[in-house]
Amino acid sequence: MHEALLVDEIVRRIAEQLFDPSDKSSSLAFSLCCRSLSDPVLDVLWKWQTDLVTLFKVLPRDLWGISNTVGLRLLRSPTPDEWSRFRVYAQRMTRLYAPQNDHVPSEDILHLVNLDQSGQPLMPRLRLLNWTTGHALLPWLHHLLSPSLSNIHIDLNGRRATPVNVAVIKALPTAQLKHIAFSTLHTNTEVHAALLDLTFRTKWLESIYIQQDINTEDASPPGDEIQDEREPIELEGLTSIIIIFKNESAFLQNLLKRTTLPNIQQIHLKHMGNTEWVDANDLFNSILRSASPGVLHALRYTSQYHGMDITSATIQPLQNFTTLRIVRVTSSCGIVQCKFFLSDDDISTIAIAMPNLVELHLGGTPCTSTLVNVSMNGLATLAANCTKLTELQIHFDTVGFVNRALDVPSEHVALPWLTPNSCQLARLIVGRTPLDKDIDGYWTIGMALLQIFPNLKSIKYTQQLYGVNDWGEVMRIIKVQRNVANLMRV
Repeated sequence: MHEALLVDEIVRRIAEQLFDPSDKSSSLAFSLCCRSLSDPVLDVLWKWQTDLVTLFKVLPRDLWGISNTVGLRLLRSPTPDEWSRFRVYAQRMTRLYAPQNDHVPSEDILHLVNLDQSGQPLMPRLRLLNWTTGHALLPWLHHLLSPSLSNIHIDLNGRRATPVNVAVIKALPTAQLKHIAFSTLHTNTEVHAALLDLTFRTKWLESIYIQQDINTEDASPPGDEIQDEREPIELEGLTSIIIIFKNESAFLQNLLKRTTLPNIQQIHLKHMGNTEWVDANDLFNSILRSASPGVLHALRYTSQYHGMDITSATIQPLQNFTTLRIVRVTSSCGIVQCKFFLSDDDISTIAIAMPNLVELHLGGTPCTSTLVNVSMNGLATLAANCTKLTELQIHFDTVGFVNRALDVPSEHVALPWLTPNSCQLARLIVGRTPLDKDIDGYWTIGMALLQIFPNLKSIKYTQQLYGVNDWGEVMRIIKVQRNVANLMRV
């Protein structure tokens, strides 16, 4: 076992020295090396190769070239023997990354691959395909697919939902497929149907990542309801869903209507559009119905615009998910349209139900709304029950915070003493929350926060453009008082 690992490491270092795509003089050494090595060593060697330029270096130097305008191109046609040798090494590749810059293959190379008469996949051992550049080559992508593929990431480069996009999705082999990722994907009904069919056909599927195009203000065609007569199924292997969408989330809506996710561990939905997320509540409830309370440990459900109101009705179903470690349920928030409607009782519900919380974000960036009903009591309950918590973003009433702290100075002025059961919160995220413009106000809030969160290291103020960061002074007071406490212990 150790000998095999040693060979693997030696060959990897040889590969790093020999196979620099920018160094054209290395092609002869590369070709000679390949011809002199044994099959087992070649297998290890090619396991570390991830680009087509390296593959073409097994061909004679007068057959190919690289230019800034055309890219990787053929200078003449390969002989049958040369092409046969090319296929021998192509069949050893297990990973392929998209070429960069002038290394993108020209269409004549892909035509050559298309004319191959062997009837066999060019790279039958290929397990990972990461095609994130060269969108013009998407129609040829099926020549690089392999039944052994388990991990696929394809960037559609923001192209419209064309028949080519649908054909690429439909052509993906599913026998060993575990991880699917599509970037900058425009969607319509056909694309959603193809994605659903791919999901249903993939027996070993573990993760889905879909990022709709977010680089243009042009609207994508809507994703309509898909008529599917198949019986609902359990996607037992699926553990992760990440979907970043701009206009709608029709794919996930339709998926949840036809499946349950008994082993889903991570769900991440991010709405990047500048319009209302109208189905936010329905989708949130569908997710909670499909997931298993004893398995889900990360739920990120966020919108950069107006999505779901953060209310008691939102929080109540979450208390069944006792294994959650990361909870982010946020919408764009402001004093004109604040989306946060929680109280101390709601925060206590979360704190008691989820003792393993590490990150908690509820509501958008804390705003200046006067309707906030979370007080120092809610934060104290959170700290007492969720001792593993390290990051917190939540609306809380700083005015009531100061008033209550001043009423009971003996309870909130004593210097903190860290204990093994102290809350680990290190980062507090705040916004345009009103602060008393008085040093006593800064000091009172700082000391109260230090009592509740004795490990607090930073307060992130996320809206500096709107005025002075008063929270910087609060954090300075916390640091000074912590240093004093440390000196007193000595």
